[in-house]
Amino acid sequence: MTVAADHKEITDVEELSLYVLSDNVHGIQKIVDKANKKANKYGAKPIDLEIGKAYLKEFTVPGYLATHNIREIITLQGGARTVGERNYMVCDIKIVYTPIKIKGGWRVLGSVEMLEGSEWNVINGNIDNIGDLKQYDLTWCDHCNKRRNRKKVIVLEDKDGNRKDVGRQCIKDYLGISITNAIFAADFASYIWNLFCDVSIPCVDDPEDERFGGSLPEPGTKIDYLARIVAGIMEKSRWTYRSNKNNDYSTGMEVMEAIANIRAGKRYDGYKDQPFSIDDVVTETSDKAAEEILAELKAEFPAEKIPELDNSFDYDLAVMLHVGDTHKESYFIGMMGYRMYKRYATNNEKKRGQSNYYGNVGDKIKGVEIEITKTMEIDGCYGNSLMICGYFAGTDDKFVTFNSGNTYWMYNDDNSVKESVVIAATIKRHEDRGYGKQTSLTRVRLSK
Repeated sequence: MTVAADHKEITDVEELSLYVLSDNVHGIQKIVDKANKKANKYGAKPIDLEIGKAYLKEFTVPGYLATHNIREIITLQGGARTVGERNYMVCDIKIVYTPIKIKGGWRVLGSVEMLEGSEWNVINGNIDNIGDLKQYDLTWCDHCNKRRNRKKVIVLEDKDGNRKDVGRQCIKDYLGISITNAIFAADFASYIWNLFCDVSIPCVDDPEDERFGGSLPEPGTKIDYLARIVAGIMEKSRWTYRSNKNNDYSTGMEVMEAIANIRAGKRYDGYKDQPFSIDDVVTETSDKAAEEILAELKAEFPAEKIPELDNSFDYDLAVMLHVGDTHKESYFIGMMGYRMYKRYATNNEKKRGQSNYYGNVGDKIKGVEIEITKTMEIDGCYGNSLMICGYFAGTDDKFVTFNSGNTYWMYNDDNSVKESVVIAATIKRHEDRGYGKQTSLTRVRLSK
């Protein structure tokens, strides 16, 4: 990271380069807009922002943030501290700005103010040898060269380190700008840095840095561990992926409940506490299935392809795979569960042709048969919903719908997803997100 040098005559643009988490990029422009409003008010040129593509980068972080390779590095007061390596999706950003120029290269160090009813002065700012100013004579001004009673003087310094004490009434004549502008000019680089401090990834080379890990999110459930639990539960459920049946069950809920029980070492069943461990969930065959599917997913979504994934679902999945932990557990459970469902389902999906749009936007349809090929739980701002994908029966035309209501009509008595069902719905929109044309449905229900 670089910041502008304090002691030099300002003639060229300055750059501030840093890393930010890719999840923070959406708020970066708001920060720049805020800085530009301030800069415009005090006479600075607009700040330019350059944001690079997201990529995976390994950082040395505190042990509690690391997912692997924990190692001791230093003993600090209060005990041993560990660090480890952890991957984050980051973007390089560069802020290019032109500092406010002050005539003669002057900068404001601070002010000295007389404390009423006392022989001591109040000193504001970063002034060297501050003790020399505690009883400083405030009657003199180096601009007007006049001695008179003053309550406050401003301490200035030029590029060569020469200092002048200037009265408040003379500061604009001396610098060409007001004292408020002068102070902002002196602090412009710090002001910009402070704006971005909360979203930037701090320097972690120094383990005693107060911000060491401060802006980095804590890891979620580890991918390999979560995959084992998903595989174990789905093996006992006949390798069938189930979601939101009767609004009181989902694969994600069962997986997260199992993890909680494993961590607690017991489960509550009826009116009895029963011991519970990971061996109650996983088996040798389910562990092998989890390992194979994780390998397939990583091959399908390699790390170097992450910046090219415009689809948010694929992007989130690829990030979780290569970071090594999940920040969206139910989404990962859905993606993995769907692949298990495809692997162990008895029916093989037939090859499809080019998809076309079905009907017209706004049409209310009923008695329409659909073939269900994929279901997946989606985390949203208003809770979980079930994404249902498939085809209109007898065609190659795709449909998609997001259902947060009752989905009992999708399942057989053994909780397996039906191959086809007759529905009523409203055509919400036609869309193409790079995977072919598809028709988005809303208010989907079993047709009477």
